[in-house]
Amino acid sequence: MAAKCARPADLGKRIHERAAAILEMNRRHLALDWLKEYALPQLREACGRIAQELPGDAAKGLHVQRELIRNPAFARYLARLLPLLPEEEPPEPAQPVLRRDNRYAPKAVPTYRTGPMFWLDDFIKACQDNEKDPTGYNLQDVVAVLGIEGLDGSGRLCYLENFAPMALAHEQQGNAINSLRQCADVPVALTHEQRAQLMEPYTPACTLFRHTDFSQAYTLLERCPGLRKILRLLHGREIEECLGMAEYTRFAGAPEEYLRLLTGLTDTLSPVAAARFLNHWQRDGCPLDALGQMVRRVARHTDMDREEALHTYSGYVNLVSGVKFRNLNLAAVPPHLEDVLLYAMANGKGHFIRLADGNAEAFLALPGYSFLLQKELYREHLNLNELTRKDLKDCAWMRRGKLDIQHLMPCRRYTFPELRALYGLQKPYMDFYHALKSDSQDYRLRVFKEVCKRDALGGIANDSIGPLANLVDEKPLSLWKQELFSHIDGLTLADTARLLVHLESVRHLLSGMETRSDALLALRSLEALGQFQTMDEFKAHLAEIDADWRDLAQAMGLTDDFLARYREGIVQFLCRNGAAIASTYMSCLDGAHREAYLRVVKAELMGRLREVKYHDGDLRRELDMDIPSRVMSRWPENLAVTLDGTEAREHDGFFETMLLGQQPQRTCLSYSVGTYRKCLLSAFDSNKKVLYARQDGRIVGRAFLRLTKCRKTATKGNGLSFVDLEAGEINQPEQTGEQITIFLERPYISGVGPEARVQAARVLIELARRKSEELGVLLVLSQDYADYQPGGFTQTRLHIFISKSKGGAQYLDSLDGEATVSKEGSYQANRFLMQS
Repeated sequence: MAAKCARPADLGKRIHERAAAILEMNRRHLALDWLKEYALPQLREACGRIAQELPGDAAKGLHVQRELIRNPAFARYLARLLPLLPEEEPPEPAQPVLRRDNRYAPKAVPTYRTGPMFWLDDFIKACQDNEKDPTGYNLQDVVAVLGIEGLDGSGRLCYLENFAPMALAHEQQGNAINSLRQCADVPVALTHEQRAQLMEPYTPACTLFRHTDFSQAYTLLERCPGLRKILRLLHGREIEECLGMAEYTRFAGAPEEYLRLLTGLTDTLSPVAAARFLNHWQRDGCPLDALGQMVRRVARHTDMDREEALHTYSGYVNLVSGVKFRNLNLAAVPPHLEDVLLYAMANGKGHFIRLADGNAEAFLALPGYSFLLQKELYREHLNLNELTRKDLKDCAWMRRGKLDIQHLMPCRRYTFPELRALYGLQKPYMDFYHALKSDSQDYRLRVFKEVCKRDALGGIANDSIGPLANLVDEKPLSLWKQELFSHIDGLTLADTARLLVHLESVRHLLSGMETRSDALLALRSLEALGQFQTMDEFKAHLAEIDADWRDLAQAMGLTDDFLARYREGIVQFLCRNGAAIASTYMSCLDGAHREAYLRVVKAELMGRLREVKYHDGDLRRELDMDIPSRVMSRWPENLAVTLDGTEAREHDGFFETMLLGQQPQRTCLSYSVGTYRKCLLSAFDSNKKVLYARQDGRIVGRAFLRLTKCRKTATKGNGLSFVDLEAGEINQPEQTGEQITIFLERPYISGVGPEARVQAARVLIELARRKSEELGVLLVLSQDYADYQPGGFTQTRLHIFISKSKGGAQYLDSLDGEATVSKEGSYQANRFLMQS
């Protein structure tokens, strides 16, 4: 059956009634939201009562309005109450707000958050929440309770219900009010005993009632009345404490004993010292035995500065445990050192405690970032009692970020020498050490340090670390090298490690390996080695095996005649991975510079690279000046210098130049990924050489050595290009005359300690000095060498000439990086070290 539709007359009547109600509610300042909760007749009746009993703006506050609507007696009650309330201060007028569009937003409607009407509204809410009729309370009592500051509506209702009818003394009244202010969740309905609890002077002051539901705390005290004596004791002696439900629950197990000991302790300690003790004791879990120990210690040491002794938690533990420190002032122990000291005291680490006490200055100097201060380290991996005085000093510079505890083996104990050996290493090296099974720690550390020093895991895959460790367990890498590979000239320990890992694949070719290049060639071609019986046979087919070479030869357009004539040079080139290096580098060059680079590669294949690098007249044109015959003849000669076991040598070969951005560390000139790798081509200019510093045969330092000029300027000459030896090109020299300078660029030193770094830098300086003396020219160093304090040099500001280049852009380490063609032939000013 279809629902009946409202007749237009009825609908109009309802709309009219609703509109009239809205107008009336607006006149009485009632919120229109009440239309959703109450029916129109009830709202009209409320408006009528308000109009009859109250002034127009009296209905403030949502809870007051609700009571006016639902409680017919409340309007008259409120009308009698309002004149008794203190006059409310008018709210400050709201200021218009300047918006981002520079227009003023409308004024905000002022709201009240304090004052009699706010307190009344809060009180009415409490009455509603507890189903109490506010009209049942004496008007004077309500006015009085609304005037009590610091109480919320629930607290005011509770006071009216429980304390207003009582004739209380001033002190009792104050205690009750303070308790209602401070105690948490006091119910409105209280028993006589609960009222008495709230009037106790200690109740509002103790943490127990402030941080715990009142009913729960009261139930505990009712179950164990002896706890009230402890509360009265601490309050009476004005001791600030923070003991809560957990602590008093523990006290309930032996309240009389806790009271006895706390009484004895507070008889002796000042309120400040007692408060500090309670704070530390609470952190310790409030054990009864610790309290007893403290009472005995304090009684025994009457001359002690107790406030100072209890300043820190470690001082508290020291007093309770009876550990004696003669030099270490526990009050001076910073927070970041407390945990390790507390752990030592709590776990009987007597040797470490004596070490810290005997070396108090060194212990207190440990920074917060010291790797020793990691809880997981000294709790799980390191016995603190094994540390020595030297170890303690080392901990000052060993940072936690340089030893990843996550890479240590769970539950394994390490000695400090082991941790020092693992410090600063990457996970593969740590995995390698863990894979060593020798029972002798001395042996493990000896062979491990050898592996680390030579960076022997650089080319080892993760799944080969374990097998390599098994071999090293038998004998050190150096002994394997001596026994199996001593006939291979120039082989490093890193090469030895790779050969050992792949020994089965290369064993049949070992006898034919004469140089390191042979070994590296075999390691690069492991999959193809099984096709050949000898190293010579393998090399003979290298051109067919090397895919990079096929692409490079095609790009260079090499003829069969060229391939046949220079076969030996090609094989040597391929043995050193030259095709892969050249192909990779070509990818970053544009057409003109690619063609120039291929001329360099062709010269290397022909064995005539020096003719291209030092072609007649190129050096004169690069420097735009006449070059003395002594400089012309001796500059191309490569010098070597050895200083205290560290060797420095000049290099101008293809591979030494191509790899200068890879060794001893990767830089922006890396031929494969360097940001400025296109500038590497200019390193083949006549006036540039690369210096390498070696320690024990390993490259540890690199720097550019440039023949240039300073202080004098010159006009730009014609552009330069690499000579094509087959075409017989000859560059015509330009003749100018200017002073010449040897300039040593900044050093790149890596993989060595501080002392070795200094030695590497100084041997580079010494080589540059001897070279300048040999040529009879001025020596200038990059400002970076000032860190190594070279003797005989003066810091000064100079203008260094940017030479012309056959290779396009240059990268000048000490002259703000890349120099383009537009900067060639000009001077760049900077601060340098000049030989005095």
